[in-house]
Amino acid sequence: MNQRLNGFFSSHILVLALITDLGNCLPAVSAPIKVKPQPAIAQSSRQGTLRNLGSTQQSVWRMDDSASRLNYQEAERLLNQLTTLIFIVGLFLGLIISLLLDKTIRDNYRLRLATQELERLANLDGLTQIANRRCFEAHLQQEWARAVREKNSLTLILCDVDHFRLYNETYGHQAGDECLRQLALILSRTAKRPGDLAARYGDEEFAVILPNTNTSGGIVVAHSIQESVARLQLAHAGLENGASVSLSFGVATVVPSQELSSAMLTELSDRALYTAKEQGRNQIVCLGQNLGLGDRSESA
Repeated sequence: MNQRLNGFFSSHILVLALITDLGNCLPAVSAPIKVKPQPAIAQSSRQGTLRNLGSTQQSVWRMDDSASRLNYQEAERLLNQLTTLIFIVGLFLGLIISLLLDKTIRDNYRLRLATQELERLANLDGLTQIANRRCFEAHLQQEWARAVREKNSLTLILCDVDHFRLYNETYGHQAGDECLRQLALILSRTAKRPGDLAARYGDEEFAVILPNTNTSGGIVVAHSIQESVARLQLAHAGLENGASVSLSFGVATVVPSQELSSAMLTELSDRALYTAKEQGRNQIVCLGQNLGLGDRSESA
């Protein structure tokens, strides 16, 4: 549009300038010729006319150049404005996208944290704050599968609080809950390795999973728990001779294989625990994959 207007005005300016110069020359041309002009004078007149035409053309060119410069400056100004506008819009859009991405990342992070917290709570015993039965079962399956692959032994300790019902009747359920919390703390400190797990197996029953641990290692861990409980000296007034709270232990060790199941390990450990109870409590009874019931038993 600017180019068309520029051409329109330039052509009209040129025509007007030519008409003006020709008009100035017409009186001299139309007047009667009384004296024959000398060649030098005629030549000078022609040169003057040419000079006038040349100056007029140069004026037109200068006007055309000025118009072109104005159009170029206007185009440059518009281009700068457009560039600035594009930059601002891009910056604004980038800010919006950044905020949306940042919000998405934050939301995903919070969702992941919430999911992890829910999973942790789902695997945690509310009273003792150690692993619950659900977590125990899942972890036992995981370690069983690992032991099958690596052909390592796996040991399970089940332990039960001796005369716990009498303890509750003597001290009340709140004291009984506190007793369980302190015992759970001892067991959790015993499970030191990454694969070890201490869990609340039942009401007053606990379990400790010991991967890559043989029978002797299981007995050592059971003894350590037994000694820690004895040092705790939780009084049990319901018992004779002022005895304190104690645990009975059933220890079982197997080498997992495809032909066996984790239920076998749990059954062996449970049978060993039952034997420890029958033998007078505060006992450690161990069963192995190839051992008969009661083949190995120890007491504090």
